[in-house]
This record gives sequence, C-alpha cells and structure tokens, in this order.
Amino acid sequence: MLAVLPPTIHELLELEGFRRMMKINPWLPETMRWGNPWRLWALKDSGVWVTKEYPTYADVWRVALKAIRADYPDVCVVSKRYLIPPARALSRMLEYEHPRFPWCPRCRRPTYYGAYTERHHALRLQPALTEDEPFRCYYCGLRKAMAREFLW
Repeated sequence: MLAVLPPTIHELLELEGFRRMMKINPWLPETMRWGNPWRLWALKDSGVWVTKEYPTYADVWRVALKAIRADYPDVCVVSKRYLIPPARALSRMLEYEHPRFPWCPRCRRPTYYGAYTERHHALRLQPALTEDEPFRCYYCGLRKAMAREFLW
C-alpha cells in the first residue's frame, strides 16, 4: 500500500477548476461513442472497488454524484477509449496543489503510477500485464507509458 494516497474525489472537488471540469461532458470522437465508453469505479467502506460501465458521460456522472453524496471514500470516472488532457489552467493548479501525483488522462485526475499485481482492482479486467514498464495508474490501471505526454 502507498504511504500517501493520491487525492480523493472529495478533495479534488474542493478545487473549483476540477469541479468545473467534472461537470462538463468530455468530447469523444464519434467512432468511440459506441457501447459503454465510460466506467465508474467506486471504493466501498470495506476497501473493495466496485465497477460498472455506462453509455454516456451524463449517465456515469449522475451515478458518480450519488456515490459521492453517499460518502463513498473515493470515486473515479474513467474514459475507456479516449485520453483526455487537463485544461492548461487546471494542469497548473493541480501541479501546484498535488505535485507528487501526475495526471492520468484516462481517469482525468492526479494519480500514482506504481507496479501492481493482477489483484489490483482495475487490472483484474485486463490481465495481460507487461514487465517492460509495469507502472500503472492507481485508479484505472493505465500504463504510465501511455500517459507520458500528459505527465508534469
């Protein structure tokens, strides 16, 4: 387990720029809108992460808000198909507020990239792990190599 965890959704939503970003429906290319391109991860009080997929951002954000208001310890909204950079102003603010935690363009939040086993909640859905660069997002399991251009 990490000595210091990345900021929770509750901490991030205290930041006006982050709160504003989460309320805006992110653009997805037409070719990536089929099926359920959005995934919600919610951390239960028991320490277990639960997940469900949704067809639109409005759907996933509505359920995420319910989980946040129900005081789940953490919630993460994931774009399964499209990597989304932070707005420049938000990037500067997060870099200042949470300098230890770089941006994950898949779950659109500061994260920790670590070497996890297949027991990690997000990696049980994608068991083909690599050893060449095993570092992955704490929340969604995205490889750090995929997020390189978004790191500060």
